[in-house]
Amino acid sequence: MFKLKKAVAILLVAMMTIATFAGCAKKQEKLDESAVLMTVEGREVTVGMINFYTRYQQSLMESVYQSYLGENVWRQEVENGVTYEESTKDAILEQLQELYIIASHTSDYEVSLTENEKTVIAKTAQEFEDANSKSAKSQASAVKAYAEEYLELVTIKDKMKDAMKKDIDTEVDEKEYTQKRLRFVEFSSDDAKKEAEACLKGAKENGSLEAYTTEKEIKSETLTFDKDTTTLGEDIIKAADKLKANAFTEVMKADDKYYVVQLESTYDSDATASKIKDVLETRGQEKYDELVKEWKDKAKIDVDEELWDKISFNTLKVNSITPEAEETTDESVEQTTDETTTDTTEGTDATDATEGTDAEVENKTEE
Repeated sequence: MFKLKKAVAILLVAMMTIATFAGCAKKQEKLDESAVLMTVEGREVTVGMINFYTRYQQSLMESVYQSYLGENVWRQEVENGVTYEESTKDAILEQLQELYIIASHTSDYEVSLTENEKTVIAKTAQEFEDANSKSAKSQASAVKAYAEEYLELVTIKDKMKDAMKKDIDTEVDEKEYTQKRLRFVEFSSDDAKKEAEACLKGAKENGSLEAYTTEKEIKSETLTFDKDTTTLGEDIIKAADKLKANAFTEVMKADDKYYVVQLESTYDSDATASKIKDVLETRGQEKYDELVKEWKDKAKIDVDEELWDKISFNTLKVNSITPEAEETTDESVEQTTDETTTDTTEGTDATDATEGTDAEVENKTEE
């Protein structure tokens, strides 16, 4: 059985987890999905594709934002007169532009989708469409064509990211990133200093802070570190860094707490390997960011602002429903007027039943 790379496979699972768009708002102007909203390096991007991606992102953010900012989240200001809707839409458009810009450079790295990848993506996109209601397809553009294009773009980005990182300097001075390991006990009670001194004395007699604290049922923790570590405080790290293996610092104070510290190892191989991996990943990310910025600065991008303004978070409420919730959720229609609010629950028609899910449709009058 063919398997996509782990990162892409996770993405596909995430798509299906949030696949059902629930919530479609007040009657709005019908979008011409075939109209070209944006052109990136000569590639035309339709209203339908951008509406799909925008609603997909909206569905991920809607419940989170509303939980602490309320129903009118998108009209609230972020700063200097800029609303959450405006700020979020700017970010969404930049994300999409980056995907298309990266896709325009695949020939530079001989990157392409395999037939197996295309097959998996097409199958997933079809399942996505099948899982959505008629209203979601109509108003959120939740259909196979756009889901497939999106999945192709993010799969290409993932493959390109690997290729773009290959030219980094992989030489790393292990001594510079060697990680040591210490064990410490923290005391913060009224008699913290006395308790810490008693603990240090007992641990020294035992020779092992771990063994002593285990015997006395005192909580101890380990920390791998180097000279740049800030956890526990600069003074404690400096003192521990000077120790030989198995040696103790004196009782030390930081932020009104007292610490007993023993250096367990002057070289933690696992932590050192992990640190070097992080260094290389950082170099790779910096290389990727540098190339993307360079390409963006040179890219020719045109956006039809009039069409873009028609895609608004204030006229369409989009939530996501998990598969478990779908099994017990019927199509719910909420009509809201200035005077009354009516909730009506209806069964799905034959068409929706064959599609496998229902959708919540929320129609709102403009405030």
